[in-house]
Amino acid sequence: MRGFLRIMLVLATLTGVGVGWFRFVDGWSWVDAIYMSVITLSTVGYTEVRPLSELDKLFVCCYLAIGLGAF
Repeated sequence: MRGFLRIMLVLATLTGVGVGWFRFVDGWSWVDAIYMSVITLSTVGYTEVRPLSELDKLFVCCYLAIGLGAF
């Protein structure tokens, strides 16, 4: 049970970081920020909800690498 809770905490933290980036740095809506964070971490491969700037692309690369490394 502790392992499951740890995984859920890591997942929630990573999702929160992504949502925070897209919401507060880029000014996206909450729904778009949550959606982009979830599809990025889950590696679903849907297209971006909005065009990404160069800085966003760098963030997503790091975000994805950390997210995959966490599991």
